[in-house]
Amino acid sequence: MKDYHEQNYYELLDVTADADQEAILNAYKKARATYSNHSPALYSLFNKDEAEELLKLIDEAYAVLSNQYKRKEYDKKKSGVQIMDPPPIVQRKETPVSTTNAAEAQKEFEKNFTQVQGFRGVVIKNNPNAKNPPGITRFGRYTVDDKFETEISEAQVFSGPYLQKIRLYKNINLDQISDFSKISRAYLTAIEASDYTCLPVVVFLRGFLIQLAKALELDPTRVTASYLRLMNEEKKK
Repeated sequence: MKDYHEQNYYELLDVTADADQEAILNAYKKARATYSNHSPALYSLFNKDEAEELLKLIDEAYAVLSNQYKRKEYDKKKSGVQIMDPPPIVQRKETPVSTTNAAEAQKEFEKNFTQVQGFRGVVIKNNPNAKNPPGITRFGRYTVDDKFETEISEAQVFSGPYLQKIRLYKNINLDQISDFSKISRAYLTAIEASDYTCLPVVVFLRGFLIQLAKALELDPTRVTASYLRLMNEEKKK
């Protein structure tokens, strides 16, 4: 999925290329309102400079798309080609796990699993000598269901309820994910309920989904692509 600095003006405001002025205005107001909430979750996705730059881009997008002459010129120049230069990428540090339970979980993990080098890096395999090895996450342990693990690994559709099913299966609660991702519990609940009316604009929602996928140890690209596709299909109904 594109990062915010790679998106064109239509994508920044989450509108289609044929959106009318009312739709553009409403999208702009929603984007500004989301940013103006100063939610801690925003700063778990962007640092202060990035957040300020994003707001400038949103203002710039509205200034162009709300003016029929500027919009016409922009459409001619765009022609499907990205025109915004991306700002420097700021590396983030992963939230450390520093609890006694996590340390114990890691020992159990090393006892029951072996690591081998595979095509995509380190691959975890069950130790054949271990009896019913537990599943391990940064939040603790859960009972492994081989059939469901296979289903998850092959899944291409990640709806809100399915993400909730995976979370419950891995014995993770919303407060743990909220603490890890800095995303409010209200937004996490809305994501799982597929309550699209209570979710922020796509530029923020995409970041939330990436953080949620990491917490559940899922592929962020597959999760975000699937969830946003389902949301767009629902909005078209």
